[in-house]
This record gives sequence, C-alpha cells and structure tokens, in this order.
Amino acid sequence: TWPDKLLVRIQEQKPIARWGREGFINLRGEIVRVSDVSRLVHLPEIDCEERYAAELMQKYQIVKNIVSANGLTPVRLSLDKTLALTLEFSPALTIRLGREKTMEKQQNIAKILRTDLTTEVARMRQIHMRYDNGFAVTWNDAVASEPLATHPTANPAKQEQIPSSAEE
Repeated sequence: TWPDKLLVRIQEQKPIARWGREGFINLRGEIVRVSDVSRLVHLPEIDCEERYAAELMQKYQIVKNIVSANGLTPVRLSLDKTLALTLEFSPALTIRLGREKTMEKQQNIAKILRTDLTTEVARMRQIHMRYDNGFAVTWNDAVASEPLATHPTANPAKQEQIPSSAEE
C-alpha cells in the first residue's frame, strides 16, 4: 500500500559564485548544478577541483570583505593543479597568493590596502604574494613613470620587490 501523503522538502539555494558552466556555489560551498547558467554571469567564478569548492568559497568571502572598501570586485578565484591560489579583480588586478600561508597572505593584502599603496592600486596589474618576506608588483605600462612616493627607488615600469608591512 502506498502512503496517503507525500512529503516535499524545498530548500532555497542562493548563488554566491559561478561554478563554470555547470551551476553555482552556495554560501556553504556546495555546488548546485543548473541547466541554465545565463542568469549567473554577473557572479564571480570559482575554478578548482570539486573537492576544494567549500574551502575556496571561504577564501572568497574573506577576500571579498578585504577588497570591497577599495573599489575592487572579485571576478575569479582559481586553484590550479599545484593548489596555488590566484585572485582576479575588476578593475584588472590579479593577486597571486601561491599555495602556502594563504590566510597570512590575505591578511597582508588587507595591510597593503590600508597603507599608502591604496592610492597606487589602480596602477597595479599584478601583485605576487608568493614570497616569504615581501611581495612583488607588476605595474601597468600605460601609467605615468613616476616612482612611488613611499618607495623612492621604485621603478613602476618593471617588477619590484617591496617588503610586506609585517617585515618593515
């Protein structure tokens, strides 16, 4: 005999980031697959192996809070095959955290954005945080070639090594 009732459980899913062309990731880091992703194109993309999705979603939430006050919008977070983390923002800035001490490096990004370098973020194309005692900046070629006021020996047309605020 069949039961005379049918129990249906509906759970709302709020998309936080895109999961490629398959769907989205919710706040808990769960992948929700959907047939039509066209309404999700405005969301940042998370790109990693499925088993790292929840961990990367946590990193996304931290990064979003760090950079939002500086006018940067996360566009893509990716974890490559070596587990190196790369963050991409709009307007055009890439931050390469590498694979070790990423939480510490995220805190260093927050420190950088609270210093005099905040005014220079628009001139930066990439920040490489993969070093133990500092970070390197790749500057946009299209900007004026005056050095940073806080680092008079800086050459904005080249990559430079600047000690992180924790090491100064």
